[in-house]
Amino acid sequence: MLPSEYIQKGWCKLVLARDSRGVTNPAWGQNACQWCCLGALSAALQSGSITDRQDGLILSYIYDHLDTDDSVPAWNDRQETSEPIIAMLQAAEKEVLHDN
Repeated sequence: MLPSEYIQKGWCKLVLARDSRGVTNPAWGQNACQWCCLGALSAALQSGSITDRQDGLILSYIYDHLDTDDSVPAWNDRQETSEPIIAMLQAAEKEVLHDN
């Protein structure tokens, strides 16, 4: 799955990933069902859906397109819904994965 697809399945704040009970879980763990932006990138990287290089390029894309000086985790945690995260990841995926 691509990072945006992880967020579409479930989104969280304050930790990389959570299980169905809301307990912190490794982003790549089989019990994870909610991810933050960085957790989704980590899960996609661990699953082989994206490469280390693509992970770095997607992160660079996000930082270049944030309208704030926030870090990616702070930006993720400020959102009220998952839509901005999904939109940003999809735009980054479109640019990075289609160009590489």
